[in-house]
Amino acid sequence: MGVRASLWRNALPALLLLAALTTTVTYVAAVTERARHLTENERFTASAEDAHHAIAERLTTRLRGLQNLADMAASGEIGDDARFDIAASATHQLAREFLAINLVDPDRRIRRVWPLRGNEAAVGKIVGQTPEILKLIEEARDAGSPRATYLVDLFQGGKGVATYFPIWRDGTFLGYINGVFRVEGMEELLRTTQAGGVTVSLLLVDRMQADGNTAPPGAALYAVPLLDKELIITVTGDPTATSPVDDDRIFLVGMALSLLSAALLYAGLATRHKATQRQTILSNILDAAPDAIVTIDAAQRIQVFNPAAERMFGRAAQAMLGKSLDIVMPDEARQQHRTQVAGFMTSGEDRRAMGSWRKIRGRRADGTSFPVMVSLSKLMFEDRPLMTAILRDMTDVEIMTERLVRLAEEKDAAAQRAEDASRAKSMFLATMSHELRTPLNAVIGFSELTLREIHGPLGHPKYLDYMKDIKSSGEHLLGIVNDILDLSKIEAGSFTLSRDIFDLTEMLRHTGETVRRLLSEKGLHLVTRVPDGLTAFGDERATRQIALNLLSNALKFTPKGGTVELGARPAEDGNTTTFWVSDNGKGIPAAVIEKIGQPFIQAGNAYNASSTGTGLGLAISKALTERMGGTLEIRSSVGDSGPQGTTVTIRLPRHPGAASR
Repeated sequence: MGVRASLWRNALPALLLLAALTTTVTYVAAVTERARHLTENERFTASAEDAHHAIAERLTTRLRGLQNLADMAASGEIGDDARFDIAASATHQLAREFLAINLVDPDRRIRRVWPLRGNEAAVGKIVGQTPEILKLIEEARDAGSPRATYLVDLFQGGKGVATYFPIWRDGTFLGYINGVFRVEGMEELLRTTQAGGVTVSLLLVDRMQADGNTAPPGAALYAVPLLDKELIITVTGDPTATSPVDDDRIFLVGMALSLLSAALLYAGLATRHKATQRQTILSNILDAAPDAIVTIDAAQRIQVFNPAAERMFGRAAQAMLGKSLDIVMPDEARQQHRTQVAGFMTSGEDRRAMGSWRKIRGRRADGTSFPVMVSLSKLMFEDRPLMTAILRDMTDVEIMTERLVRLAEEKDAAAQRAEDASRAKSMFLATMSHELRTPLNAVIGFSELTLREIHGPLGHPKYLDYMKDIKSSGEHLLGIVNDILDLSKIEAGSFTLSRDIFDLTEMLRHTGETVRRLLSEKGLHLVTRVPDGLTAFGDERATRQIALNLLSNALKFTPKGGTVELGARPAEDGNTTTFWVSDNGKGIPAAVIEKIGQPFIQAGNAYNASSTGTGLGLAISKALTERMGGTLEIRSSVGDSGPQGTTVTIRLPRHPGAASR
């Protein structure tokens, strides 16, 4: 039902014209019959009436065709440029007096012209550039009824009459159907309606001015409505043409014209029906396509914007038609893309030259940029180059690709961490073998010498030295075992820590005095900068172990004659207390610092092969500090651009609930 209604609506101008032709033939026959019995004066009057009715009928038919186009636009049946071209072409073919039929946007810009050839100058122009015409156009819009101009200068050149039929849909103003009559076309209308030995002339006036016109002597005056104007028809007699008419010949000619018009109408309707069917199929394909399809003209204005494109870019097709392609391109890509498309549109390359898929960036209505795969092709329509782009949103693919890349990177990082851990454990076992074997060999060796009494019976002073060495080696072994057990407990979460406020000043000073003798034996100088009254919140025994570990490391890595500093201070915010151990040893490279504090990693292993130890001291210190809500920070310089040395800083809470900073 919808297709038939659409076909009927598209054919309405042609049917009206056929009715007009038939009416004309009937009038001619009637005039011929009456001419047998009329006097010369009566014949003139009848001829003038015939001319009046013929002009009125033809003009009414053409205005109805324009109103029909406006009604179709208001109902959405010619919502896109392609459908407008079909409907306007049908109307124009049946009324050649039209110089052009234009589709005008609400901003008064001519968006579409039919026929385009010969009317190129009108495309994109603004109508209503004089106050009089602007007022007339706005009246048509506000009143919702059409208006006509006087003779005006046309964009295509020359003079003519312009009509404006407003388009409204659901309270929204959509623009105008603008029909332009050329002067030559109006004169042709006069020539084709002269009959019965009369001459017709026209004058275009406002309706309110029509009553002020009077006919000259020997002439008849008629008024024909032209929208809000009146066509004043002046009919004068021609004495040489008042002889009786060959009515049989006129009747036969009229019948022949009617039959010919009917045949042409049938052929035209069939052709237009097929074109409409093709257009409907194409429309359905565009609507059902899963990919976005956008067609642009040589000026890169959008001509087709299918529903998939609406969903992709978040923009309505009605708002996009006639707009620049730049609106869907990111700012940074516009110029390059515009240059490439312009070069392709004007080149002699065939339609397959840009048919391959390539990746670009698009821009949605909210301004976000997204990846798009696009395939471009070129075609010619009415000698005009058009370019069609098929676009596919690649956002999901890009997200999945990024996710796979991220997973691969995480997998590589995990593998690297596992490899580093395996290597660290291997180094730890090698170091541990040395650390355990050396004191064990000392214990066994000195015990064996004592048992053999190589210095005589027990009681010799030398055996006392052996006992001291055995005790020292045993304590060293016990320290290693304790470190391993402590770290295992910390990692398992079973290392119990107390939560108390303790005297940090007293603890640090006592720890410093404990190691001072060891530092002196190595030729190192200890500087203590611990003010009175410092407190911390945590486990005092664990904090003492941290301080001893840091001082032990400084002892290992500071050369003879160096200085080790043990210092402390309260934080400015009053929430934390800070203490540090620094030395002026050779320093640690930044790459090594990142690994220090991990289990089984020792600065000596990665940087100083001559150092001894398990590498557990800093790992234990870092874990204990964090368990108490504090932080451990290492800063070091190898002396490339300033003094060398290393500082390890510990920050602990001063009271319950305080955050370490």
